[in-house]
Amino acid sequence: MGDVIPFKKKEEPPKPKLPEHIQRFYDLSKKVEGALKTTEHHHRKAHLAGEETIKDKNGTIDYDLLKQGDYQEKFANAMSDTYFDAAKKYFKIGKDAKGDAVWNEQLIHAYTGTTKAQMLDAIRNEKDNFSYDTFFKEYQSKFMSQLQNTLAPIPGSHLKKEHVADILKHAGLDKIVDGEKIGVNEVSALLGVYRKEKTIGKNVLQRVVHDYALKDKTYRTDYVEKKAA
Repeated sequence: MGDVIPFKKKEEPPKPKLPEHIQRFYDLSKKVEGALKTTEHHHRKAHLAGEETIKDKNGTIDYDLLKQGDYQEKFANAMSDTYFDAAKKYFKIGKDAKGDAVWNEQLIHAYTGTTKAQMLDAIRNEKDNFSYDTFFKEYQSKFMSQLQNTLAPIPGSHLKKEHVADILKHAGLDKIVDGEKIGVNEVSALLGVYRKEKTIGKNVLQRVVHDYALKDKTYRTDYVEKKAA
């Protein structure tokens, strides 16, 4: 038998390099998403730490204990300690660093959108109803929404009017949207959608772009298709 010739997988051509401003938008978007997911994780971890303080002698979680003030404080302290350690690590502050109460609260708030004082108020208000389900629906979701709104502009903060044409072409919109009539904020929003979906639908265009900036009239909100006679 002759020598067996090994199968060689056909190499795919390298992807074309993106313009620097678009690549930077994608890189920053990924970092923002990672930061949000990590903070969500620490919210779950903080509540779990709190639950450790309301276990009975058999290791069973007893939310009735949160009707008592001392357990409310223990729960809040456990959550706060988890947040504080996570914040120091995220902001690259020495693990032994500790300031006064105001500094500690500011650091926690910068990372999580809440403070120990707010958590203690929430626990006192909810008492034995402060399950993770309640925490997530009534508190965590609001903290994360505020944090997301704070971080959302970051990926597009470097974009300028001169980048609009490149972005529209990259998203396949250069024949649909007039780059001279659309602003940086709008094109940044479109790029964010394109990054996730790899396409931009009519509904998104109508929501983000004014009719006068749409070169293709079929995308306009006032367009009425003419029926054949």
